[in-house]
Amino acid sequence: MSKIAPVPAPTPAWPAMSKEERAAWLRANGKGYLSQAEQEEELRRHHGDMEMVYYAEAKKAHDAKDDEVFWQWFSLIVAPAYYLKSVKRWNGADFIRVLGFDTTEADKAYGPDWLENKLSAPQEAQQQQDKELKRLLGFEAVAVKKHQQAFSAEELANTRKVLAHVKEIAASGNAEAIIEMEKDFIQHDLECYARADDKEMIGSLNAALLGVAAIKQQLELVDDPRKYQAIDRGYALPKNRKQGLPLDEARQSFSSHRARLGNYVKYRLEEAEKQLVRERRKALSIAEKDYIARQARTLGVALPQSRKTGPGKQRAGQAVRPGSG
Repeated sequence: MSKIAPVPAPTPAWPAMSKEERAAWLRANGKGYLSQAEQEEELRRHHGDMEMVYYAEAKKAHDAKDDEVFWQWFSLIVAPAYYLKSVKRWNGADFIRVLGFDTTEADKAYGPDWLENKLSAPQEAQQQQDKELKRLLGFEAVAVKKHQQAFSAEELANTRKVLAHVKEIAASGNAEAIIEMEKDFIQHDLECYARADDKEMIGSLNAALLGVAAIKQQLELVDDPRKYQAIDRGYALPKNRKQGLPLDEARQSFSSHRARLGNYVKYRLEEAEKQLVRERRKALSIAEKDYIARQARTLGVALPQSRKTGPGKQRAGQAVRPGSG
């Protein structure tokens, strides 16, 4: 999809119109993608749930790369709280107001004044990657919420095209972008798949979020010699170091979450879903290598040459003292 641009209200009366009136206006103005027969089939499949018809219209517009109409249809859906929060970060609070999004879930999660609170914006490159990933995840979030179960892994992989995004973000080698992506996946799983009575799954996902938060915090410090050397001194014991570098909270969190993803693969039934988790795990390893290289650079620890990569290149995770070979 192209870069998301602000979408004006289709008509001045839009904010005051009901969802049914908006849907009728869109179709009357040539912005409906479903035929009458397709609308009736969606209603039959989803037991009369009109919101799933709006969802199907938005998906058709998305597949057609029709950004403006996508957002107009998607504004009729009760979107997950975290997704609307992302929409605000991407396009601002006025975007949500003008298009009249249903903020019921976000109001419950963040309070009635969440639209007024200022959010910190990520770096532009990372923000653009994050937009498309979360938009695709938003489709699944709405669908799973309606069905109370996941679609087949193959359908999800085809619909979301997430695998390509994971590989693209991993190819950047940027730890911040990869960790932001992983946070999105964890939040998405917590929103869509964790049942209220599944304490084990909720606990595991919350632990994963805490680990990601620890990594993000350390990423903000690792490039600052003064701040990171103070952290380094806190890991002086040999058991807390590996090849000259501290096994700080970020390193520990990388290890535990990589193991967690490895366990996910064991319990996924569909090969497409296993492949997605494997790619996330590979991306996490790339982020860890980036982090280790930055640790070494900040602390003045040389990394050895890798036999695989040849002369002049280094493999993160194996450090030696400066001048030792």
